[in-house]
Formats: sequence, C-alpha cells, structure tokens
Amino acid sequence: MEHLLGMIADIASSVWQFALNLPGALQIVFTLVALIVAGVCRMVAMRLSHPAFTETDGSAVGKKIIQVIAYILMVVCLLACLLGLAAVFAPLIGLA
Repeated sequence: MEHLLGMIADIASSVWQFALNLPGALQIVFTLVALIVAGVCRMVAMRLSHPAFTETDGSAVGKKIIQVIAYILMVVCLLACLLGLAAVFAPLIGLA
C-alpha cells in the first residue's frame, strides 16, 4: 500500500511540476481541458449506468468495467484540473 501511495505522490508531483513550467495561458488551457475531459468521463459513466432492454450478462459486465474505468479517469482528470488551477495562482501566493 505504501508503494502505491508513493507512486501516486510521484505522479502528482510530476503533474504539478509540468503545470508550473507551462506558460500562463497554457496553464489555463491545461486546466480547462482537464475539466472538460472529466465531464465527458462522467457523462460516459452515467450513460452506462442505465440498463438497456436487450442487455445480456456479458454486456452488463463489460459496461460495468467501462463505467469503473470512466469514473477513475474522471477523478484523475479532476485532480489534474485542481493542480492546474493551483499552478495558475501559484505565483500570487508564493508557491512558484
């Protein structure tokens, strides 16, 4: 578990450094793109949560796997959006 948390912290640190090294205008674009991708992932996951009339057991399992992946990707994109937003305001609060 510690290895997994360390890996996640390393990835978050690299995303933070990437967002800080971008010019100001690209930081805003990075933040907006991450937010849009998170919204699309949520829409896909919500669409797959409703059962179809002709759904079989195999297709239900496949839809559930894709739904879980979409939710995980949504959380990752929201964290990238949060880091991008913090990077936009980092020079104002002395973090950069």
